[in-house]
Amino acid sequence: MTLVKKQFLLFIFLALFGISLRLISFGKIPFSLFSDEVDIGYQTLSFRQTGRDYSGNFLPLQFHSLSDVRASLPIYATILVSYLPGISLETAVRLAPLLFAAASLILIYFFMNSFWDYFKLRKPGRVLLPGHFAVFTVSLMPWHFTYSRTGFELSQLFFFTLLGFYLYFRYLLFRKTKTLVFSLIVLGLTPMVYSTAKLALVGYPLVLWLLADGPKSRRNLFSHWYLGLVLFLPLLLLFLNGGAGRRFSEIAIFTDPTISSEVNYARQTDLGPKLVVGSSPSLLTKIVHNKATLVLSRFLKNSLNPLSTSFLFAAGDRNQRHAVPGWGMLLKTFLILLTAGLFYLANKNSRHLLVFLGLLTIIAVISSALTRDGADHGSRLFMLILPVVIILTLGWVYLCRFRLALVILLLITLVESFFYFHDYFTHYPYVSEKDFHTGLKEVVLAAKAEKTLVAISPRYEPPLIFYLFYTKFPAAEFQSLIRQPDRLYRQIDEKYNLEGFRVGDTPLFIAGIRNPAACPLFAQLGIYYLTFQEAASVLGEGVKNIEPLIKTPSGLPLFYRIEVDELPSGQHSLQCVNEVCSQPAGVSIKREGQTTLDRLPVDKKPGFGKCFVIGDK
Repeated sequence: MTLVKKQFLLFIFLALFGISLRLISFGKIPFSLFSDEVDIGYQTLSFRQTGRDYSGNFLPLQFHSLSDVRASLPIYATILVSYLPGISLETAVRLAPLLFAAASLILIYFFMNSFWDYFKLRKPGRVLLPGHFAVFTVSLMPWHFTYSRTGFELSQLFFFTLLGFYLYFRYLLFRKTKTLVFSLIVLGLTPMVYSTAKLALVGYPLVLWLLADGPKSRRNLFSHWYLGLVLFLPLLLLFLNGGAGRRFSEIAIFTDPTISSEVNYARQTDLGPKLVVGSSPSLLTKIVHNKATLVLSRFLKNSLNPLSTSFLFAAGDRNQRHAVPGWGMLLKTFLILLTAGLFYLANKNSRHLLVFLGLLTIIAVISSALTRDGADHGSRLFMLILPVVIILTLGWVYLCRFRLALVILLLITLVESFFYFHDYFTHYPYVSEKDFHTGLKEVVLAAKAEKTLVAISPRYEPPLIFYLFYTKFPAAEFQSLIRQPDRLYRQIDEKYNLEGFRVGDTPLFIAGIRNPAACPLFAQLGIYYLTFQEAASVLGEGVKNIEPLIKTPSGLPLFYRIEVDELPSGQHSLQCVNEVCSQPAGVSIKREGQTTLDRLPVDKKPGFGKCFVIGDK
């Protein structure tokens, strides 16, 4: 067997290994689609039915959702995948990112080998190539693995970034202008994959220019200045289309509405005992505590935390949709590799290489640091994976000089990976079940089957998008509704004791109980789907006798179905009803000229509440 064939077979084995890990229980773990995934699903349904997003925009460059503007390419990818035979919309939402993740495991092999050739780095061995270590690393990396199994856009972002730089290295190696053009097109499309890539794209021209080997090459690259239009054209179209900066303005540290109150609190604290009505802070206090210094402080914190061992190796992202609790974004054994890789860089004395990796790191960190929760947000920091993978690969190659150490570290990495995947597949689904809004699918499908007015409480998670997606609500009808907010979000008369809105002319109310202490509690016939917390407050001690309709896979109650098919007679005065409600179950009160009122045990009547009252003439 030739050397090339051995290298290729090893690559295929490693790639299939990484892809196979991502296929285990695919579509079953995590248990359910969360709201953003469901939103993508309904956008897909809307486009397939009408050629528009569900807000009514034709062939949009950005998909307008209920409360957000979404990048278009991941949704278009989902649309294409949904046309595959036997693929449901639910499956398509997660299959599209999985396919890009699988493609990245293949592409990283070729990228790393081209990267190695361009920088003329030492090869690790006769059979082993840098690409082999890169595929192995990404296959086991929690950061990449977690996002590859959900409907996040990050797998696509990593693929496009990786492909763009791979093509650029190919251009630098072989000087084919068409390769440069394709590279710029791919990198230019990244803002249409994920919002923070808009910021990263601003720094990419500097990276590309500095990569060019020598002044002559840079002049040659500069001679293709007109190709810069190719790079920024998609971003320009997004701005012309509107809404490009909307999402950023919503999450940027500069627009945080809490800044003013924090500044005022800090200034008042400085006054201490001098704080009286009408007092004003000193000049020194104003210099120390102001919006600019607070924003700068947050920016520095957001910039440093992503590079900390806590984020990378210990705590990770605290959002359980982004990471497994108790695990960092990288395996702990990768700390050894990271150290070895940095040592390799220090001894290589390649300013060119250091600048490239440094700029990629800075661009990734700053793009996230400018957002309010960017200090440990795994999604917005996802572009940091590329420089991290390169440094980790450098670490593997460096350890090839010490074969015993290399073998031991490989074994330790596999053992740690075993514990991580055990945690992910065994414990994580139950720990994260509420973060993935488990149970809402079942609630809205149950509500759809009802033959009367239905109220679904939004206290768990706003269920509207789930109702639209899982009931396959006609997209054209919803597009008509969303253009008329007053019609879509119809107000509910306060007498019904419901807080929320009615969805158009449908029998669906997205509403919870306004006042749990009100009596009568239910002033509207119909079906109420209340969360466990709400049901506990309105059912009192009787809650233990009521079987919840919806439970989480771990057995925790989520929703109770409460049917109200009788209401107190219109002759009942509120005073009289309240009097009955204050009595124990089974007590009857009869007033002259009025109905006999009985409070009955909640487990014996279909109408439930803190006080279920019936009347007889």
